[in-house]
Amino acid sequence: MTVEEAYQSYRGGLLRYAVSISHSHEDGEDLVQKVFLRFIHAVRHEAIDEPKHWLIHSLRNLFIDHIKARRVRLKHGITEMPDVGDIDILITASYKEEFDETIFRDRRRALVRNSVKHLTAKQRQCIVLRGNGLTLLEISEKTGMDLRRVAEAISRAVPHIRQAVKEAETLPHKRRRKK
Repeated sequence: MTVEEAYQSYRGGLLRYAVSISHSHEDGEDLVQKVFLRFIHAVRHEAIDEPKHWLIHSLRNLFIDHIKARRVRLKHGITEMPDVGDIDILITASYKEEFDETIFRDRRRALVRNSVKHLTAKQRQCIVLRGNGLTLLEISEKTGMDLRRVAEAISRAVPHIRQAVKEAETLPHKRRRKK
């Protein structure tokens, strides 16, 4: 079964399940999109004998992660996510950060922006649109790209961004010599 066939066959049922457990249509759509992104990645690396069961199980796990993240945000007094633009959605920020944490966050945001410059034009376009809150289907319609290609572009771009940020964060800071 191809990814597109799985999407056509199981999307509706997964969305109903996601909405029923999350009590939110918007969260349900996000969960379904994330599970299909994981599915695309998994299909590349392993044979999935029962895609329906894999998708349902993965959706449940994503929902549990979603609940845990919500609890952490509530524990730290974060009632809503900060207003973000472009690709800043990839970075979680807290409103109650100390000065050093703010500097770190700003540096990390700059690293993400810099790493996006090195993506392909299609990957960059898809990441920016997704960061602005568009669904995969909306990105597909807006760009004229096939839905599967949009999901692939995003799933290929995110590891590159993470790797670039990780590498940049592990490099020693250059110090200026006093003359």
